[in-house]
Amino acid sequence: MFDLEFHFENQPGELARLGKAMGEADISFEGGGVFSFGGRAVAHFLFRDGEAARLAAHAAGITVHAVKRPLIRKLKQGTPGQLGAISHALTEAGVNILVQYSDHHNRLVLLCDQDETARNATLDWATEDWRLVEVISAVWQNPWPGSVRSAARSENRLPAPA
Repeated sequence: MFDLEFHFENQPGELARLGKAMGEADISFEGGGVFSFGGRAVAHFLFRDGEAARLAAHAAGITVHAVKRPLIRKLKQGTPGQLGAISHALTEAGVNILVQYSDHHNRLVLLCDQDETARNATLDWATEDWRLVEVISAVWQNPWPGSVRSAARSENRLPAPA
């Protein structure tokens, strides 16, 4: 999942333009929101394929200001104080929450100033699916010698990680 940040004029039609661009590219929004302040609006939306969403926005003349991999966690729904508890865990770890919203599966989506520290501080809220995704992602970025991924990269069939 990827969070894309957009900046808009605070006027009718801006969100419609983005929605139309994604619809024409057959790309679904997985969560997010728009927040206005004065004459500007900042939008953060979650997409499965960040690059496809970025390209669709670009083709429609919409600037993407950032593409980031968010931290996604599952709060214990029905248990009061969950947002406070996870926020406190991040505070205790010295992490600042930059953006917070929910996705269409009732999961908490966070952008923080210290990704790895935030990830480790919130493991109590990680679902089994997300723990597996995090392990796979870590291996994908740092393959061990002799792995298929490492061999493909050494043969210049895969790009080096950013």
